[in-house]
Amino acid sequence: MDRRPVQWLDRVVRRRSDAAVIQLAIGACLVLLAAPADAQPPPDFASRVAAEKAVVVSITSVSFATPFVADPDEALLGGVAPPAGRAVPVSALAARAQRSVASGFVVSPDGHIVTSAHAVGAKRDMTVRLADGREFVGRLLGVDEISDVALLKVEATALPSATIGDSQTLAVGDWVTAVGAPFGLETSLTAGIVSAKRVLPESGSFVFIQTDVAINPGSSGSPLFNLAGQVVGMNSMVYTTSGGYMGVSFAMPIDVVMGVADQLRAQGQVVRGQLGLSVQELTVGLAHAFGLPGAGTQGALVSRVRRGSMADRAGLRLGDVILGFDARTDMSYAEIQLGIAAKRAGDIAALSVWRAGVVKRIDVEVTARVSAPTLTPPAVARVPRGDRLGLVFSGQAGGPRIPGDDGAGIEVLEAYGAALRAGISAGDRVVALNEVTIRRLEDYDKAISRLPRGAVAAILVAREGRQRYLALATQDEP
Repeated sequence: MDRRPVQWLDRVVRRRSDAAVIQLAIGACLVLLAAPADAQPPPDFASRVAAEKAVVVSITSVSFATPFVADPDEALLGGVAPPAGRAVPVSALAARAQRSVASGFVVSPDGHIVTSAHAVGAKRDMTVRLADGREFVGRLLGVDEISDVALLKVEATALPSATIGDSQTLAVGDWVTAVGAPFGLETSLTAGIVSAKRVLPESGSFVFIQTDVAINPGSSGSPLFNLAGQVVGMNSMVYTTSGGYMGVSFAMPIDVVMGVADQLRAQGQVVRGQLGLSVQELTVGLAHAFGLPGAGTQGALVSRVRRGSMADRAGLRLGDVILGFDARTDMSYAEIQLGIAAKRAGDIAALSVWRAGVVKRIDVEVTARVSAPTLTPPAVARVPRGDRLGLVFSGQAGGPRIPGDDGAGIEVLEAYGAALRAGISAGDRVVALNEVTIRRLEDYDKAISRLPRGAVAAILVAREGRQRYLALATQDEP
């Protein structure tokens, strides 16, 4: 036993005998004795934060939804939203704009950005805000719903871009960090460890990186970094019963993300190989039931064969177990799925199939499975887009709202475009435009008429007794 902590304690006690010093010394001694000789300091996250934040972007999107009056019969059945064909529009002018925030990261200096497809796939009016505060219009190059990857482009050059790592080298217990915009709070850093690597039910055959890194709404599409500052995954989803973070997060491996992004960049869609069947993972019980030797759980169990498909023509059946292909007979469920997806149309997959106690070889021609092309969301007819800043006013003065609020300004009826992306909403009041105080709608009209095309305006907005300036870029007249 190392006597140095005890000798140090003895010297402290002789110098001062008060209870506080003795208690402190005993605590320090216990810590020293308990600490292992090879204990390592915690990771130094701070030294890499600046470089990691520089490649992360915040994506603000606007989509439009037309409200409806539900069919009375449907309302009697529990208020379920009626099918699209039975929706009864209130009016074209009642179409509402909805604002959402996601995260992403720059993957090339010329402005290519990766994010989650579910965060931007049905959006329009995307604004990409870089870490240095610059804003650009984001153009959607393509989405892949299967992997939940989307690729955007902004017209910029010489951007800081992510260093791509190798997700295959990640091990359970490795430290990882995420930088994103949870709840719109840009460039927020969270950290944790890799908890597991697993295939998720209903999420295809991808092997997700499970972590305990805090991920919340707005974090979708943010990068997952290793301790070398390399991106090893894209944060995609959480398991939650509350809608927020509950300790379990999932990231798509970066090799999958970049493979999809490369195809979207080259051709606007993703082409995968397929055989025309569905498979599921084997459990120990299923392995026993189908007589697999050793009751191993490698392989993929055929649960459906599409009639007329190449798999059907080749003679595959329900209950077959695919052990591998192309001379391999020890492949996992995920390896089989991803391996077939990586093949090209016309390739022959030489499957090793377990059937009734015998391993058979069955050759199946691979066909192409093409992701849905990126469609431009249709414009909502006669939607009011507001003025050059995206604002529609009620024409009314605000009036006092809470004690201390003088009610200055004019009330916002609707916000679209730049105003909506900046966070302005119905009920807010515009108090000033640049140096002009706004007391009536005429004041505002006169002030906005003086703005040159392409100018950025400083709007002073009041909400619940608080006032805040926002920068809005002018747009062409609707």
